Amino acid sequence: MIKLPGVAAAALLFAGPVPAQDPEDMETVLVTGEQPGPGLWKVSRDGHVMWVLGSIGALPDTITWRTKEIEARIAESQEVLYPGWPSVNLDVSVFKALTLVPLAFKAARNPEGEKLQDLLSAEAYASWLRLRKKYLDDDDDIEKYRPMVAEEKLNNAIGKKAMKGLKMSPVDPVIHKIAKKYKVRINTLPPVERKIKVEKPRAILKAGRDLDLAEGECVGRNFVRTEKLDEKGLLAFDVAATNAWATGDLEALRQQPDPALAELQREDCTMAAFNAAMNSESSELPAEVRRGLDLIQRQQDLYKEAGQEAERNWVTAAEAALAKNRSTFAVLPMNVVLNPWIYLAKLKEKGYVVEAPGIGPTDENAGPFR
Repeated sequence: MIKLPGVAAAALLFAGPVPAQDPEDMETVLVTGEQPGPGLWKVSRDGHVMWVLGSIGALPDTITWRTKEIEARIAESQEVLYPGWPSVNLDVSVFKALTLVPLAFKAARNPEGEKLQDLLSAEAYASWLRLRKKYLDDDDDIEKYRPMVAEEKLNNAIGKKAMKGLKMSPVDPVIHKIAKKYKVRINTLPPVERKIKVEKPRAILKAGRDLDLAEGECVGRNFVRTEKLDEKGLLAFDVAATNAWATGDLEALRQQPDPALAELQREDCTMAAFNAAMNSESSELPAEVRRGLDLIQRQQDLYKEAGQEAERNWVTAAEAALAKNRSTFAVLPMNVVLNPWIYLAKLKEKGYVVEAPGIGPTDENAGPFR
């Protein structure tokens, strides 16, 4: 068996979730009741305007979003514009995917029967046990899983707990209801999709199943960091950012995340293992493992390519809407709106006037992208 850092074979077919956060033991108090929500960005040229709302993924049930300004802007618009997002899918039939589940489950286990205690430092294992007791069901079988798989299951459990009491996608239902009320057309751009043909996926999984992944040290550091974040109450959805969105505090939104927490940011151990394997000599790896690694690299490249195309599609649609409509209403994720290089920034480069809520037109040193 090859002793070499690699990538979990199951990751070739199943993508893990983004680590979520736990709302307990917060020092920051969550706002409640009716809140104004964020102000609207304004993009304009030649008397035509596009109002842009920065959306948020979830809100607690205790917050009611005041939507009078949103309703007024949609009512005067001729179009509501939504982006189409990128996606990269592995071309594996449903039947074939089902037959791969047993192999993927075997690939999730340590190849020589080791347990987490054998692969983690004493400090990391102690952190893992405390986190497991708090967030996971009492399942001793998880001790046989590869460290990266155990970490994913932990993050899943943390995320599930964090989502209790939250309303998912609170913006879209409101926008759609208002648009329907005023008979305003909703223009949702098609997703930008890429597919990767997977040849002999069973062979890739079987080869990866017996590969010893040297990720224990990396995952162990993450367990220690996760426990420290948990102790600080920083594993929950970001209360400060949620408050900033609900109250329209643009400056507070710009300041997220807190740079002081950089030392506690968790590592991407899957990618670290993948990069180490990609940088190794091809002769050291079985051909099927190398093919699996190439597949992951292809997936990354295609996602970047699709993301760039999705942005170009949105900018093109936004320009068309600005030329055709006296008023357009657009919805983008808040992190996209605040990004100084993409989407709204591209319109600014093309000569459109971009104004942030309460700030006015941008220049080289100020505005929504500072």
